Amino acid sequence: MTAEHDVPNSITALSTLSGVPEEEVAIQVACVFTAIAGPHAALNTYADEFQPVGFHLLHLGGDSPRQHRLADLLFQPLRFIQDDLLEFSRLASPEHLDWMSEALFEGVRDSEVLWSDPNEEKQEKIARRDTYHLADLSSQGFSRTDPWRRRQDVGLYIGEYGHEPHLRVDGIHHYSPTRPKLSESYIGRHEERCLREPVLFLDNPGPKVLEHSWDNVDRRSPLILDETGRLWDDSLSSASDRKIVKKALSDRTSFHPAAHTKDQIRNRCPHFFSIVTQCLGEGVISDPKLENLLARCVLTKASPPRGGKRNAACPERIGSGYFGYRGHLQNLVSYRRQDSQDLWSTLMPDKVALEFLERQRAFTEQLESVDSSHPAFLAAFSRLPASLLWTIMRLGSKKEVTSEQVATALYFAESAVRNHLNVLHELRSKSESERIQRKAAEMLRKLLEAEPCSLRDLLRKYTVQRRDVHEPVLAHLIETGKVLKLESNQYRLTEEARAELTMPVTGARNCA
Repeated sequence: MTAEHDVPNSITALSTLSGVPEEEVAIQVACVFTAIAGPHAALNTYADEFQPVGFHLLHLGGDSPRQHRLADLLFQPLRFIQDDLLEFSRLASPEHLDWMSEALFEGVRDSEVLWSDPNEEKQEKIARRDTYHLADLSSQGFSRTDPWRRRQDVGLYIGEYGHEPHLRVDGIHHYSPTRPKLSESYIGRHEERCLREPVLFLDNPGPKVLEHSWDNVDRRSPLILDETGRLWDDSLSSASDRKIVKKALSDRTSFHPAAHTKDQIRNRCPHFFSIVTQCLGEGVISDPKLENLLARCVLTKASPPRGGKRNAACPERIGSGYFGYRGHLQNLVSYRRQDSQDLWSTLMPDKVALEFLERQRAFTEQLESVDSSHPAFLAAFSRLPASLLWTIMRLGSKKEVTSEQVATALYFAESAVRNHLNVLHELRSKSESERIQRKAAEMLRKLLEAEPCSLRDLLRKYTVQRRDVHEPVLAHLIETGKVLKLESNQYRLTEEARAELTMPVTGARNCA
């Protein structure tokens, strides 16, 4: 990092708390934030262009305690929010939800008129008011159970009444005069939808969960956390599960013939955040059936621990940074639920917008110059600069996008590309090495049955008898001292290789 970069305090805090480098933290925060913001999130750039944000992330950090520590920091606040959104939805009766979707006053919602209807029973009025209140909490992504909110509630109660509460504080803030009511929060027509669609985060689902209808998912575009690598593991072993995951990864904003409304057209945009082990990653990259799925993902892995003493930030800065992360996460949930223009409205001066355009264009040209064996696995990076800049902007304290934020976003994007290519090269090399080892073991067994034999006789033992397929394997065996070439141009095993083949098998390699 250099002086021209502007790393948000939240990323520094998450890096310090987890021990994961800032470059890796930034890409993961961007995946979470852009997914939580939903299908309407975009970055307003040069010439008033709206660039969509969001990407799939496949992280080979399943063996890393530091990565699991970071995952807890990233997702625990979201779990509290999600649990409460589901609870608000459960407390609202279907009858009152139907009433909310139909009750209009001269074409516009007017809750005060509806509540003051003299023909309604008082109990029904209270029930409807409570349903509106639940909708208000749901639309604002409000959590009443997370420990940070509970501590804040107690503080507010003490400030209001001068003593601690005798009963537990539930966080609904009925006692707080500053709490906005539904009629004041500009939610418009969407309060009922928020209760009907409480899910925006799927926590470690199995493939069969993705197959079900997503009617209760907010705009059918969830963030899918696969922290155990289960989705990829099941895709390797089951064609039906692979088909389900493929469909979920392929869903994008698109027109469907049966769609008649904006929300129906602009839906089905799930985003994956997967964490797999190194061994599972090797299996995924070596399976040709999954290659087209991998091409949609940004690949990354946990870096080795850095030696030396770390310069720890002061506790106050770490605390404020993680507090900021939680606050921005909750704000994004609220913006998404209320269709807020904050998801796409960007204050970017023309000079900065032009600078971002030029640096983004140079970034794209670098992607296109990569070795021809990799371009299919770089398509997912086209959105990365915009996604990172969008995230950094929301984590920062500036009102306008700055040149320093643009430089930081491109620095993180370029780091992600390098990490991605290193992972791809490493996994492909390991996969190719294992493929050669399997072919070599097969050839040794065939030689054991017919040695000494000519190359022609050896090829006859294969279904595919092309020399260009088998000669490299034979050359590898000769080079590693497993096979000898005789003066008669015949081949036989070395004594060491013959002993290994005839030795009883005592165990098998397990990569679980």
